[in-house]
Amino acid sequence: MIHLKDIAPEFAYLSNMGFCEADSSYRRESFGDAMLVLAGPEFALRFIRDRGQVFVDVSLATGTPLVDWCPLDTLLGFIASTQGACSTDASIALDELSESLHDKWPEVRQVLTSQTLLAQLRKFMLDRSRARAPRVFPESGGEIN
Repeated sequence: MIHLKDIAPEFAYLSNMGFCEADSSYRRESFGDAMLVLAGPEFALRFIRDRGQVFVDVSLATGTPLVDWCPLDTLLGFIASTQGACSTDASIALDELSESLHDKWPEVRQVLTSQTLLAQLRKFMLDRSRARAPRVFPESGGEIN
């Protein structure tokens, strides 16, 4: 079993916001790879440690099993774009990601509880993937269906 303090202590404040550990896995034989899901009152967060790098995802749907995830940095980029700021494709350090989530908490909750905003976020994610595809897969012309 893995705990938040082991994978992303920068997010410790979530326990005071009603989040609790819902699922976890740890694989010592795979470079210490781990996964932790924190379930909250309105959505869940998933932390994945892969070869020492930590990724944070937000659930876009409630219920079980949780299968619809969005990278937290993408969600924060979407919020920035709706507020007239530039959204970036650059990855964000874990401490900055934690601080941004804390600072943008009302906006995050609003997006994740509004069907209209969730639909806009999904379109934002698809558009971002389409824009990235030619850089990642130049030989295929970057087509995403």
